[in-house]
Amino acid sequence: MKYDHYEAEDFAADEAFTAWVQHPEPETERFWQDWLAAHPDKRPTVAQAVQLVRRLRFQNPVVSEPDVQDAWQDVQAQLDSRRRQRTLYRMAAVISFLILSSAATVWVLSNQWERVETAFGETRTLELPDGSRVVLNAHSQLRYPASWDATEDRDVWLEGEAFFDVVHTANHQPFRVHTPELDIRVLGTSFNVRHRRGKTQVALQQGSVQLQLNPEVTPAAAADPIMLVPGDLGQFSDATQRLEKQPVDVAAQAAWKHQLFVFDDTPLSEIALHLKDQWGVDVAFADPVTEERRLTGEIQAPSLDVFLESLEEVLDLEIQREQNRLLIQ
Repeated sequence: MKYDHYEAEDFAADEAFTAWVQHPEPETERFWQDWLAAHPDKRPTVAQAVQLVRRLRFQNPVVSEPDVQDAWQDVQAQLDSRRRQRTLYRMAAVISFLILSSAATVWVLSNQWERVETAFGETRTLELPDGSRVVLNAHSQLRYPASWDATEDRDVWLEGEAFFDVVHTANHQPFRVHTPELDIRVLGTSFNVRHRRGKTQVALQQGSVQLQLNPEVTPAAAADPIMLVPGDLGQFSDATQRLEKQPVDVAAQAAWKHQLFVFDDTPLSEIALHLKDQWGVDVAFADPVTEERRLTGEIQAPSLDVFLESLEEVLDLEIQREQNRLLIQ
């Protein structure tokens, strides 16, 4: 089938796909849900495509040359340099298709969007247009409108991990954080969101949060929404396909904001994933026994070198490092 090898930009250029996203009908809803059920590996790609379509805006029906030039500049500004050439051609298809449509309208990427990215080992604190504050963890990305109208919902899109301190507006505007699997709805509260490797976790510090599966990429009947109260952890993963809730130490979940990493009987195999997420290093183990050794405690680590030195000392390990590869023995 033609959709099997589509990337997000291909879906966004497809007339049937965009019609489903914008004006879902029972027949199209059934088709796409059946297709996603048969292609679960494409759910993240479809989620990105849905976000892309929703970020497009209708322009004046009369399309001028400056309009097209502005569209190209917007597209180019948001491309990842490693995929620039391939994605330019795909975006050209999106823009060309819409310019030639019967309505004579054109969609362009809105120039009113902000995108903040962090590198490995970097955290950033930022203030959103409504005054809410976000601490963005390493190797993460946050996208949001450059301004919010007083009548609009406040929506942001997260890949990676971030801690949110959301202000409560006078007219009670909902605030939503979107990951590929979950829509997280709040009014004013503090919480940590972590999205890595097909799993989203939400740890609530203050206020209340509602978790809802993203209907575009998960079956509508998969789970009802769940409410979190302070001290709860809500999570959903591609592996379990279940929306779950359990108590958690929220301070430990968000300790990374202070360059503090808390472990509770955590195997080294899981700590290796943390090293990959935080500093972009690949970890190998000399033997399976070492891989299953466990750590309980805290490590204060402003850098990878400090973290590795502490790990060596606490567990009496030898860690060899060659560029971005580690051997633990």
